[in-house]
Amino acid sequence: MRRGGGGARPSSPGWQRQQERVTPRILELEEQFRQRSRTFQRSAMDAAPEEVIVFEVAGSVDEFVRAVRRMPGWEWLVESDEFRVDEDADFRGSDGSTEPGIPARVYLVLADQEAIAELRRLWELYLRIKGGADEGWPRGQTPWRDLFDQLRDIRLWGYRDRVLDTGLAEDRADRLQVGDETVPAEIELWFRGTAESRLHAEESIRGLVAASGGSVQATALIPEIGYHAMLVNIPAGVAAGLVQGREVEVVRAGSIMFIRPAAQFTAPVNPVDELRTTAQSESPSETLGLPRLALLDGLPLTNHALLAGRLLLNDADDMASVYEAAEQRHGTAMASILVHGDLSSPRTTLGNLVYVRPVMRPDSRHIERAERLPDDVLSVDLIHRAVREMFEVTGGSVIPAAPTVRIVNFSIGDSWRPFDSIISPMARLLDWLSWKYNVLFVVSAGNHDAQVPLFMSRSTFDELEADAKTHLILRALWSDARLRRLLSPAESVNGLTVAAVNGDGSGAMHPRALAVYTSEILPSPINALGLGYGRSVKPDVLARGGRISYRFGLPMGTDGNEVLQSLPSGRAPGVQVAAVGPPGDLAATTFVHGTSNAAATISHLAARVYELLEETTQIPDEFRTVLTKCLVVHAACWGDAATVIERALSDVPPVRRRRELTRLLGFGAIEEERALGGTDQRVTLVGWGKLARDEAELYEVPLPPSLAGVRLRRRLTLTLAWLSPTTLNHRSYRQAALWFEAADGSEHQIDVKRSEVEMNMARRGTVQHEVFEGERASAFVEGGVLRFRVNRRDTADAGDDTGVPYGMAISLEVAADIQLPLFAEIFSRLRPAIRVDG
Repeated sequence: MRRGGGGARPSSPGWQRQQERVTPRILELEEQFRQRSRTFQRSAMDAAPEEVIVFEVAGSVDEFVRAVRRMPGWEWLVESDEFRVDEDADFRGSDGSTEPGIPARVYLVLADQEAIAELRRLWELYLRIKGGADEGWPRGQTPWRDLFDQLRDIRLWGYRDRVLDTGLAEDRADRLQVGDETVPAEIELWFRGTAESRLHAEESIRGLVAASGGSVQATALIPEIGYHAMLVNIPAGVAAGLVQGREVEVVRAGSIMFIRPAAQFTAPVNPVDELRTTAQSESPSETLGLPRLALLDGLPLTNHALLAGRLLLNDADDMASVYEAAEQRHGTAMASILVHGDLSSPRTTLGNLVYVRPVMRPDSRHIERAERLPDDVLSVDLIHRAVREMFEVTGGSVIPAAPTVRIVNFSIGDSWRPFDSIISPMARLLDWLSWKYNVLFVVSAGNHDAQVPLFMSRSTFDELEADAKTHLILRALWSDARLRRLLSPAESVNGLTVAAVNGDGSGAMHPRALAVYTSEILPSPINALGLGYGRSVKPDVLARGGRISYRFGLPMGTDGNEVLQSLPSGRAPGVQVAAVGPPGDLAATTFVHGTSNAAATISHLAARVYELLEETTQIPDEFRTVLTKCLVVHAACWGDAATVIERALSDVPPVRRRRELTRLLGFGAIEEERALGGTDQRVTLVGWGKLARDEAELYEVPLPPSLAGVRLRRRLTLTLAWLSPTTLNHRSYRQAALWFEAADGSEHQIDVKRSEVEMNMARRGTVQHEVFEGERASAFVEGGVLRFRVNRRDTADAGDDTGVPYGMAISLEVAADIQLPLFAEIFSRLRPAIRVDG
């Protein structure tokens, strides 16, 4: 499936063609249910067989969920995000579409025999009405008419959906090589609406697993995110049947959504072919503050010279017992960045402790013992427990482990769960925990360390100019975007998702590497690419993740075309971090690369921003998290990287090109100083508040007189950030939608126009970040103001509303070499500038 954007409803075939296409599919469903009923062994609960029906439609059908819930025998499960499918003779895109293919959605509904009979009755009613019969639709069921008009396919959720492309086959092959007789797997169940139906589904799977010779190791149920899963051990022979498509009974159970290998959250192994030693110990000389920043990762080397006294370690699951010192790699690197940033760059060390909760351990089956989430626990359950224990009294604890934490770094991703169209349980978990505990998760977008095809010989590539090589590589990465999707949980709506800029502070070049780019402003070639859920901006921001070194790889096929292969190395270039050195060396450093480092860099910056906000006593605690999120994104801009990428994609239509720039750049790369303060030429104002449903607030920003009638380049940047409650089984998912808009055409008063991210796309997540630029002279009267309104509406059914906190930042700036007293003029004219529009 190709991910993509929206647009008008695609054209569909007439009802007579739909009759030819769909009628056989519905009859096939009826026959499949009859066969299941004949072979089904009724349990003690005497429940009839149920199956998940997949409705794939061109476009979307409003209110279909409500129509399903009114019908006996049906249970609504989930609606996918939008994706793109190829046009065919029956369904074509609208004439104004700027993307290939047509938009589509999938609706997943649980049905029994009675429901299938009702489906056929509605289908026959549809055909009669379309054929001219004088009949009407039952009250509340007209969405079925629209669905039948747009229906591309209808089928049972089956083996291919549950098993293929989950990584189970690859995991089984790995385990066979080391002689494992069983394969641990996560069975994710469809989340049922009642406790009774959930219990029946779980007991049914227990029976099937036991009958296959397997066992159930753990279960997890988190109703708030619609998560119900079982960790099972399956005999290797049964696992072989699963991945080979044989009729293994467990895979046919209608209550199963996916069968996945256990714990695919794995940290990259950073080579240590070169180590450096820091000059001296940097233990803190004074007592550090309570932690505002947390790390969920591997076990760090807590007595490293760069980390000693700076970490608050809570090894609640005793991960240390399975680590050897040399294996404490990823957690040490991430902790180093959280505390200090890139050691090769000018750095500011945090003034607070960093709370560390190890959630990974070395994989004994991996030749390099790569660190990963354990495969004897359910990963969603583990992270749920790890976060809960920070803020609540759990288990045998007396007090919460780290209740002062407001930012959590999560620099690991699930390599076998790229985001397609259904949001992952881990992303749903982070979104819910973010709202519940008022905490910001900073998540890495994920790495795709694949070859870069050049589609030309080495000699031809060598003859290209440097800019032409850059354009060639950028285009190759963009063309491969569907295979470089975000890795779970990077599609998180409330979190900040971070990809990498191909830059660092080392100033070095690998002696055996090719320089793939001419500058350090472009996105890393290994980045996972967006967009996010609901076609929102993902990644949110980019930060330096270390320059990737490349070499020529093996030619593709026999045509002599070359590929570029990344060159793993622990030597510069890269982000310099603390490392595990030889025995006795507690001051070693190395160089690392990837989006993990970029996410840690943003977490470091977010912690510094939070520390600054704490110094401003008038900001209540409940608003500091969203203001931190706001100010970090406020520091993002596309800059010159957009110009380079636009040239590489010059043949892409302009409207679509902006969307593709967003896919590569998000809201842009972070310029740290913008998040931490202003200058005389760049004034940043912040505001905060809480909006109830359908409320709005008006902001007024005084205009500096020195800009009146002056021709010079000016920039207006506005950023709004919030955390949203989420909803289950609804495509809106994000319950609270906030957005700002100019009131009274305010942006025209200083003659600026929108640039960078397109407006509608910027409003789809939980951050709206927009940049306006212009240089024409504009006249305004003394006492003039810019007015911006912050609005809220709810995009899905909502329960009790306690209000949604938000943070707002507004910057007005001119070039640094222009001597205008913007700060003094705006500050002198400030007054209480917020009022509630009733």
